[in-house]
Amino acid sequence: MNQEYLARALTKTVVLLLFWVVFLFSMYLRSELSMLSILFDLGKSMVVSGLAWVFLSVILDTLVKSMMDSAREANADRFRGGLSYHITPPTPEELEWQKRFNQDNKT
Repeated sequence: MNQEYLARALTKTVVLLLFWVVFLFSMYLRSELSMLSILFDLGKSMVVSGLAWVFLSVILDTLVKSMMDSAREANADRFRGGLSYHITPPTPEELEWQKRFNQDNKT
């Protein structure tokens, strides 16, 4: 699997979740909602998300690379690998099984 794609997908997901948490929690703490307070909370959550994007992209990229290197070093297979299932390439036996499974399900 592509390291950059996986790290980017994780970063986007966490930053999007962080945006909504900050935005909704800020609105929850308001005693009175106005258009100005909503815009302020929106701007605040965008700034926090932007800063989190920078930090999390570095942290998650390093984390994904270390996971992939550890899985390669341990010769992890996809059936007993736990999280390494998503980052180790399929074996030829698994590819053959998937091909047969897909052909059987088409009929």
